[in-house]
Amino acid sequence: MSSDAIDIAIAPQLDLENDIQISCERILLRNIALEDLETIVNLAGDYRIVEMMNGSIHYPYSVLEAKGWIMKHLFDNSKSRSISWAIISKKGENLLGSIQLRLSDDRCIGMLSYWIGHPYWNQGYATEAGKGVLQFGFENLQLKQIQAEHSQRNPASGSVLKKLGFRFAITEVKDVNNQLENFDKYVITVYEFIRNDRCL
Repeated sequence: MSSDAIDIAIAPQLDLENDIQISCERILLRNIALEDLETIVNLAGDYRIVEMMNGSIHYPYSVLEAKGWIMKHLFDNSKSRSISWAIISKKGENLLGSIQLRLSDDRCIGMLSYWIGHPYWNQGYATEAGKGVLQFGFENLQLKQIQAEHSQRNPASGSVLKKLGFRFAITEVKDVNNQLENFDKYVITVYEFIRNDRCL
């Protein structure tokens, strides 16, 4: 999990309200903005994405709902609760999806989540974005652990997490839209991240 191609640009003081940019080989991660509204509606509103979002968005996905989603993330950023990035292609400068790191109250643990627009599936963008966020979380935020989970209906997400060095922790049953679903939870510690990074 070499971080040679990852560059993190943040303000001198770590204030999550500022635009924290992470530059990877093919993509740039920048804070979500209202200017992304139309693209987010089009990409996240795709039924194939909605189906994998564990009930967090509805189908069809309205402009009003998407605007509320953006505003919530901007508010959370300003309160240092989480950071939400737009995943931007360096080549075409188009938005590919989103990735988020939500922090625990003691700021020791992060919860990673992401989605990639269907036209950009199976091209390695989630893995590349995840590497950048893991590096930022462990090196800049000094997190002790990062967690992630996915529905068992979405095994591709589990494959991404394994590529990032996460290890399976537990399966949990959750109520999603009044239906019980199995979710696989994964974990990576700062020590595992350092070990994995040195091995590659």
